[in-house]
Amino acid sequence: MKNIIDPVETEDGLFHDGDPTTGEEGTIVDAKIMNAIQGAVIDIQAE
Repeated sequence: MKNIIDPVETEDGLFHDGDPTTGEEGTIVDAKIMNAIQGAVIDIQAE
């Protein structure tokens, strides 16, 4: 199966929460990712 979006640019390819107590930033979720997710959900609903 072909990926419809590029993997997230983190070491493990997963989304991460930030931690303000340590200064660690969370994964930035951009429009490209959200539009791809929305499109995939719509495709599944249409089947």
